[in-house]
Amino acid sequence: MFQQSFTKNTALPYYTYDQRGLLRNWSPQDGTTVLVDSLGLFVYSNSNSQILDNNNVNTYQVQDDDESCFQTSTGAWLLEYPHWDLVNNWQLPDFEALYAATYSKVSGSQRLIYASAASTISTISAASRTSQNITVNGASVGDFAFVTSSGANSVLVSYSASVTAVNTVQIWASNASAASQTLGIGNWYVLVAKQN
Repeated sequence: MFQQSFTKNTALPYYTYDQRGLLRNWSPQDGTTVLVDSLGLFVYSNSNSQILDNNNVNTYQVQDDDESCFQTSTGAWLLEYPHWDLVNNWQLPDFEALYAATYSKVSGSQRLIYASAASTISTISAASRTSQNITVNGASVGDFAFVTSSGANSVLVSYSASVTAVNTVQIWASNASAASQTLGIGNWYVLVAKQN
């Protein structure tokens, strides 16, 4: 896996990942920033119980979790801009489970099935829908099907999928707008969740 670290910058205080706990001992003035390797840019807030969002509308409870928030005696360090290592580590388990489709039941049968196919749908007339069937080996009628597309697509087009026959998933692209929509060339990505 690709690993990247921040380059030490003398304009900002810098902590290694192993030194992150030291933030709990430092209570600077409100708005002070610091870089923590593999976590990101943190901003200090003088409130240690509730924080307002950037629009000063909603309040959020502050909770020290050792990665995105570090509480001090008078405030809290809050993660403002996460490092890609952190995003990757928080999301990777979910991505690997979905794309590798390795969840199994006790019986050993595959619980999730992943498939992809080239899209043959290029345009959708106004207020209409069109479909494409793709092969998904192991899919059975009654299983749950989810679909997304890699193409550059209009926000006015929605997608749905269903298992219509053994090993067959039908993908629907629906256009509810009053104008024809052109879809980008791409692939369909289908995830089938076995019902039984």
